Amino acid sequence: MDVFSNINDIAKQLGVSPSTIKKYYLAIEKQGFRFRRNQQGRVMLSSDDVKLIRAVMQIKNEEGETIETAVTKILSSITGVTVITDEEIHTEPETSIDVTVMTEEFDKMKELLLKQQEQINQLLEEQQSNKKLLETDVNSRDKKFMELTREIQEVKKMIAADQEKTFWQRLFNK
Repeated sequence: MDVFSNINDIAKQLGVSPSTIKKYYLAIEKQGFRFRRNQQGRVMLSSDDVKLIRAVMQIKNEEGETIETAVTKILSSITGVTVITDEEIHTEPETSIDVTVMTEEFDKMKELLLKQQEQINQLLEEQQSNKKLLETDVNSRDKKFMELTREIQEVKKMIAADQEKTFWQRLFNK
C-alpha cells in the first residue's frame, strides 16, 4: 500500500521550500501527468511521485536543463512515450480534416437554420394577425359598451322624467 504525503512533508524531506515542490509538480502536470488529490483538492504525493520529482530536480541541477525539458526527459524515459510540446503541435498542419465532410455538415446546418428561420417567420406572422384580431375585438367591445352605457343613461332619464309627473299626468299620459 502506497503512503501519500502532503507538499510540506515532501519539501522537508527533500530540503527545499514547498513552493519549489509546487513548481515542479505543476510543470509535471502541464505535461499531462496527474497527481492524486485529497477531498480539499490538495496534492498528495506517493513515494513514486517523490522519486519522479527528485529525478526532475537532479536532471535540472546536474545537466543545467530547464524544468520543462527535464520533465519531458523523465516522462519520456518512464513511459517510453515521446512527449510532444505545444510548439510541435502548433507547427504541424492538420491534414486529417476531410473538406467534403465539413462542407456537407455545413450545408446540413445551413438547411436547419433556414427551416428554423421560416418557422420563426410563420410564428411572427401568426402573432401579428392575432394581435390585430385582438385589437379589433377590443375596439368592437368598447363600442358596444359605449352604446349600452348611452342606452342605460337614456332609460334613467326617462324614469326620472316619469317620476316628476304627477299622478293625474301619468294617468292621462300627458
